[in-house]
Amino acid sequence: MGLNNLRGKVILIWDRLLAHRAVIITRFLKKQRRLTIELLPPYAPDLNPVESVWSHLKMNKMANFCPKDQGELKIKAKASVCSIRNEKDILKNLLKHVPLNFGL
Repeated sequence: MGLNNLRGKVILIWDRLLAHRAVIITRFLKKQRRLTIELLPPYAPDLNPVESVWSHLKMNKMANFCPKDQGELKIKAKASVCSIRNEKDILKNLLKHVPLNFGL
């Protein structure tokens, strides 16, 4: 899913991972007018809402899943992420556990 699939203003919560600071990423971000970047402290998994989502997926939709190979894991992970995208109540509850104000 890219920015073209989203309407309105987009807020990127950035965890400052070194890989995310590559030149190609920096150039891309400078061109995005609808994108606002909110930086997390350098190492703060407890503040990163994505960590809550991954934790939920691992303990629920992907629990007891044992893939045969990396390809099968990729397919299951993508399907799990896509399925939770429409579960707004679950996502809001996961965000409530992150000690940041998301305006929800």
